[in-house]
This record gives sequence, C-alpha cells and structure tokens, in this order.
Amino acid sequence: MTLSDLRTTLAALPFFAQVREETKGLAPSQSLRIKGTAGSLPAFVLADVLEQTGGPIVALLAESESADYLRSDLEQVLGSDDRILFLPPTGHDPYDPEQLSDTLPLVQRADALGRLRDGFDGLLVTSVEAISELVPLPETVSDETLTVRIGEEVAPEDLMDRLTGQSFELVEFVSEPGELALRGGILDVYPFAGGYPIRLEFFGDEVDQIREFDPQTQRSVSRLETARLVPNLGAERYTEGGHVTALDYLPTSTPLALFDSQRLVESAQERFETASAAYVQRVAEADAEDDPPHAPEERYLTGDTLSALIDARPTLLFGTFSGEGDLTAELKATPQPSYNGDLKRLRADLGSRTSTQFVVLCDSGSQKNRLWELLGGDLETGKPPPADLIVESLHEGFEIPEASLAVYTDHQLFDRYHRPTARKRKKARGGLSLREVKSLRPGDFVVHVDYGIGKFAGLQTITVREQTQEAVRLIFQGNDELFVNAAINSVNAARASYGLICPRIVQLDSRLVMGSYYTSSGRAAGSVTGVESLFEVLDGYTGEYDALAITSQISVPANYHQDYFDSCGNMVNPWGGVEAILTHAVSTLYNVPSAH
Repeated sequence: MTLSDLRTTLAALPFFAQVREETKGLAPSQSLRIKGTAGSLPAFVLADVLEQTGGPIVALLAESESADYLRSDLEQVLGSDDRILFLPPTGHDPYDPEQLSDTLPLVQRADALGRLRDGFDGLLVTSVEAISELVPLPETVSDETLTVRIGEEVAPEDLMDRLTGQSFELVEFVSEPGELALRGGILDVYPFAGGYPIRLEFFGDEVDQIREFDPQTQRSVSRLETARLVPNLGAERYTEGGHVTALDYLPTSTPLALFDSQRLVESAQERFETASAAYVQRVAEADAEDDPPHAPEERYLTGDTLSALIDARPTLLFGTFSGEGDLTAELKATPQPSYNGDLKRLRADLGSRTSTQFVVLCDSGSQKNRLWELLGGDLETGKPPPADLIVESLHEGFEIPEASLAVYTDHQLFDRYHRPTARKRKKARGGLSLREVKSLRPGDFVVHVDYGIGKFAGLQTITVREQTQEAVRLIFQGNDELFVNAAINSVNAARASYGLICPRIVQLDSRLVMGSYYTSSGRAAGSVTGVESLFEVLDGYTGEYDALAITSQISVPANYHQDYFDSCGNMVNPWGGVEAILTHAVSTLYNVPSAH
C-alpha cells in the first residue's frame, strides 16, 4: 500500500463524495462545515477537492507553523509539490529598523506572488500572519520581473544597470539574494526567486547560456532556457503604487479552506493593532529629518478587511472553532491513540481488532524493518506483522471507524517530534549555506565541529575589533555561549526539516576516550576505550533511532595539528582513522548510519 492507494480508498467513502458534490455547488458567501477530520485527514480532503474543482483553492490557518505542516501533508498526499504553493510570513517585526533580514521567506514570497500572477491553479497554503503583510499589485510584480531568454540580445551592462536600479548590490561573488556580479561576458544574478543564483553567459550582447549554479562551489546545477530575475518585492517601494493581499491575486470564486475560522479575523486584528502601536513608537523616536514610514493601513491587513475577503468567497470550514456552515459534512474520525512507546499495548490492539485495517507510516526504510520485527513479523521468513508498514510521512495519524481503518505514524507511536518534510533538490555540496543557517529555528540542536552539541539561539549582530558582523549564537551545557561568524563558518546541524529526527540527546555515563596515531606505513589509526557505555545506551534505545551522531574529543600529539595544516592537504588526516574505526563498528553492529 502507498499513500496513493490510501487516498483512493478514502475517496471512495460517502463522506468524500458528499464533500466533492457540495463544494462543486458552493456559491460566493456560502460555507460548508467539514466535521470529524482528525489528524492529517484535511490534506486528503483538500487533495480530493483540488482534483474535483481543478483549482485554485486557498487554505488559510492562524499560525504559519500549522500552515507548513498542512503544506507538507499535501505534498506527500499528492506525491508532488507542483500544485502546492506556500506563502510564508516575512518574519519581520513591524517597524523595527534594526532587525536582521532573513532572505529565505522573501524569496518564497516573491516566488509565490510570481506564480499567482501567472495564473496558479493549485492549492495556496498560507497563514494569517503571512497574508496580513500586504503585497504589491499584480501589475507591479509583472513590471518589475525581468525574464531573460537564450538568444535574446541585451547588453550585460544595461542589464546590470536595471538590476542595480532595483536595489541589487554589485559584489565580487554572489552569495545571497539581492546580489549580482559582472566579470567580462558573465553576469551572475541572485534573484529573489528559485533556489540558486543565475549565471548568464554572453556572446557579445547575445545571451548564449543560462545556468543555475551553486554559489559555494561555483558548479552548475541545471541549464535553463529562460530565467526570471525578481527583485525584493517585499521592499516598501513596490507597494507605493498600491497594495493588496495575496488573496486579491485570485478570483473571488476561489474556495477558501479556513481552519478554526473564528480565530482568523481576531488574529488579523491583533496583528494590526500590534503594528499600529509599533508605528506610533517608531514615529515618536524618529529624527525630524527622517522620512516617515508607511502607515499601518498601507502595510498590514485589518480584521475587518479580512472578514470582508472571507465573506465574499465560498468557504470550507475545518477545525473545532469554526462555527456552523450553510451545509455540513461529517466523517466522525478520531485522532491516533497515544501509546507513549508502549509496543506491548500496540501489539495487543493489533491482535484484538482483527476487523480493522492498520497502516503504519514509517519515516524511513530502517524504521520500517525495525517495526516489522517489533510488531511480530519476521523478515527472514517473510511473515508479515499485523499492520501494513509503508515508508511515507504525514504529520498525524487517524482512525475512521466506519471504514474500519486506522492510519498511524511511527513518530507518534514513540512520541518523537516531527517536522514538516519537503522534497528538495539534490545539493551539489555538503554542509549548510548561510541561507540554511538562517532557516534554523531557536532551540534546534546543532553540532559544532569543535565544541560538540549545542542549541541554536538565533543570529545576533556583534562588534569585533570595531567591526560589526552577523554571528550565529550557540548555547552549550551550562549556558556557555559561543558566537560563530555566519559569513565564513558553517554549522553542521541535525535538523528534522532535512530528514533527520532527533528524539533525544544522551550523555554517556563514562566518556569515550579516543586517541589517534600513524602506523609505520603512514596510515591514520587509533584506539577507542569506554565504548561499552555507548553500546549500553544504543541497546537501551533499540527501535527508537535510524541514525547516530557521536561527539567526543580525539587526542593527538600536539605537533599533528600544525603539521597537518601546514601540509596543504598532502598529509593524511590524523583524526580520520580512529573516527572510521568507531563509526564502522557501530554501523556494522547496529545496522544504522553513524557519524562522528
């Protein structure tokens, strides 16, 4: 079974047929109250409605985090992100002139506005926080977006002049959105669209080649026939000709899927009032010669405006706090039970409820194999467990009694934290870019190459030797702080949004003692003591992890450090040998990938 099979099974239920029929006949200002869709079921409902209506549809939630989970579920259910569009908030505090700008959500917003302007007919997922920030008119987005094609004739200097007029910054090498670099017949542009910068190669004044490339390695990622060069559409200059909400890019006949609708207008008004208070304070603190900022009405959505936008459109009402609709459809599903890792109780339920079809979604193949054994199956003989185990990911499980169907997620079975997943392009390099570092959230666990495991505590502006720079702030055990220059250092992060789940960090009772040396043949080798303590921990958490990250110190003779760095890469890495000994032993014994 796959999620596609599950979707087909659900679509055959009378409830789904009713929702399809009622949605098709919804007029503007009419609402359909959808009850009893527990867990990730709303994603299945919306995917079915999207297929029925052809789109577009808008899903509006109160919080951006909840919207991201729905976006993730929809992409998994549909099997692609082609028809899903996510509009995040900028993350900016209203009227704060000193805050550091994170370009990642600005790129996502510019991408979303461009696709909406071009007639997007899929499902837009967003939050009140995101649509509360007003955006430029669709015609402004069209006027300010430059499309370049192979074979087109345009002087690279003229193109550079236009881009600098849109506030692109001329640099030696591009590394962030909003930058460009000109070297002979090559123009590099990092637009606020897509995931990579664009390299335009000219033959005279003719565009000869267009490529996406990795700014860290300068290697090509893909070849393009056309490229969209989009400026920072979040800048105030682009709303001076008029401002609207992202909903205004779509026809008024577009259905709105509202989650806890009674909270949405209230949330929008609270945000507007917060912005108004910040505006008053900003004006009071501004110098007389400063240009006044745009008024809140020109930058933020009011509760009354959102209410009018909702009232003019057909709506699907999800969630407990949504009131009654003109029509009602009810499924009577229930959330996945909480097992708290109690596999004995789970096995008992699977054995006693023989008329119910159980499906367990596993986050990885190794987790599927582990659950196969833990639930009573046998991989060697082919004996199946009393549940269908499939490698798929949803945020929350559910049960549908009338269909005798229970869909569980393995992260809920073991109370593991689950982040939204996404299908990402293959990276042409290792580690994290500065943009990815900026996408970390405070509280995320990270592993510093020298200092071990800590928590990401945000980006902070610091002054070093009278120079202001942006730095990553890390917190270690004992509340020790470390500031890492974000421009030249990388943080190797174990993040669930990159496919890693970090259920817990365990400190060993006795330390691993690792030492390194060279053999007579020049190979790097070493010794490890205290490994028994590590094995005891791994045995105690059997079935609860798919990969292992180990951090400890490695002792080497003092002269190795200087010799290694003076060798310019000609000396064998003295630390690599003992690391390989440890990780190879762990991976072989426990059949999981490991790293030190």
